[in-house]
Amino acid sequence: MGDSLDGLLLQMGVAIVLALSFSCGGSRAWLSFRDRFYRGNAKPEPGRPDVPDFATLKTVLCDADEAVRKGATLLLDRYHEDAIAAQNRYQAAAAAVVAATLLGFLSFSFSLTLAEDNECIVQFCSVLDVACFGLALYFFFRATRANRTWISARIVNELLRQWCVLDNLLVAPPEEPEVASRFRRFAAEVEAAMEGGGSLKASEIRRFWETRRAEIEQRILAGPIERARFATHFLKRPWAQARWFALSRQHLVDQGRWRSVALLLAFSVTVVLSLTKTFMLVSKSRSGSIPLLEFLILTFIGASSALTAIYINQNARSLIHRYKSQSRQIDNWLSNYNAVLMQADLSPGDQLPHAMGKMIAAHVLNFEDLMIEELLDWVAISENDVMELSAS
Repeated sequence: MGDSLDGLLLQMGVAIVLALSFSCGGSRAWLSFRDRFYRGNAKPEPGRPDVPDFATLKTVLCDADEAVRKGATLLLDRYHEDAIAAQNRYQAAAAAVVAATLLGFLSFSFSLTLAEDNECIVQFCSVLDVACFGLALYFFFRATRANRTWISARIVNELLRQWCVLDNLLVAPPEEPEVASRFRRFAAEVEAAMEGGGSLKASEIRRFWETRRAEIEQRILAGPIERARFATHFLKRPWAQARWFALSRQHLVDQGRWRSVALLLAFSVTVVLSLTKTFMLVSKSRSGSIPLLEFLILTFIGASSALTAIYINQNARSLIHRYKSQSRQIDNWLSNYNAVLMQADLSPGDQLPHAMGKMIAAHVLNFEDLMIEELLDWVAISENDVMELSAS
């Protein structure tokens, strides 16, 4: 009895180490593959938007206030890195779930086919199944928590990015030493609204933005806008966002093609193996290779089922549609903004006429309304669909 218990404990220890190593290895392999995939599929950035070839605005990049702008951008980098780290933790946990489940399924298939006559191996496979599916359950809950953390970090990051291009650039940039203190005050406001660790509800995000919207509109109308800041805002916010949506949508389309090929290959191999087994049975040429065929068939059935679930239960298709819709809305916004750009280009002096402030305020705030709606849609998609394992 004691020897039997010791043997079982040893098997459990080996199974746990094997399952944990395979799961962690799967996480690292996925993150490495993802990074190589995106480096290998990097697309050149789209060109300049279809707007008038304004001679002044296209070259003025707010050089005098570049230190102030960069100071806020450096402060934002920490929050951006936090969001990326949270995304990586989620993706690593999700990949670990897949790896642990795959190893458990392989172990189960092996015990039913190639090792069915070996009691010792069958017992070890049974213990390994428990370890694998137990770890899969653990990583599933970990992925769920990481997903919520990542969504919260993304919301904070996007609201702070909005501050950098509105409060710190377009409205009234302060002296450089004051940027950090103003940024931290606003960051504290956003983080206070995120208390509890969960993501903001749509109503809370809208209420937060509506309060800021009224404040920003008053501040834009309070004084003249400098030409350089107006030009920099356009290039750093609306056009930068247009490029981002176009590139992100292309990345998702590229991923969809790769998944389709992998799914087709897995189903094709399963069909070929099944036909081979059927031929051997019909021709009555039974041999020791049949258990191997059965193991391979079960393996590819499991892979096909997993790929099908990933193909169907993901947010890529929803995001592709949403990003395409968002790109159309930004294109419409750019078309309407052309008149403002043309007037600004023809306006003499370093400061734009006060009368233009009302037009600029209306267009800029309408654009930020689009960005808030996009953020809300992204949160809804990412909370209710299986998160797309992508680097974007």
